[in-house]
Amino acid sequence: MDAPSPILDCARVIAYAEVGLEIPFRQAFQLYVGGELLGRVPALAICINLRDESDVLLFHCDSDWNVLGAGGATSVDAAKDRAEANYPGISACWRHMDTTLGAAMKYFDDTWPEDKCSFCGKRSFEIEHLISGDHAAICEGCVQKYFEALSSSRGGAGSG
Repeated sequence: MDAPSPILDCARVIAYAEVGLEIPFRQAFQLYVGGELLGRVPALAICINLRDESDVLLFHCDSDWNVLGAGGATSVDAAKDRAEANYPGISACWRHMDTTLGAAMKYFDDTWPEDKCSFCGKRSFEIEHLISGDHAAICEGCVQKYFEALSSSRGGAGSG
């Protein structure tokens, strides 16, 4: 199994582990996805959300590193403890990537250059809404600034 990319679901990868068949599965913590209980998975990744650096996530992934479900943790060590409770022995399998924030941002920009506002440059995970067209995208903040500038240049809303 190859290593994951530096970013999974807008979170930078800190550590990852392949869950081999020699690792038992205990289901100490239950994770429901779409109303279904998620069982044993082939891979785990500990990530930090790019939108909120205090948000540590334990991703449960398939063999292609697609995220099947996620749980939160207070720290990387707490995420490792949670994984160990479900998969006793996984602590020996962790591989550290320690993707830096700068490297994660560069990877995001190189991989998804169209996934940011064409006007202010904010990435999709840095804003609430991004409206995309064929050749450009605009965020809600830039739409609001445009509306305010347009209203101001016309002498306020309702002038005409």
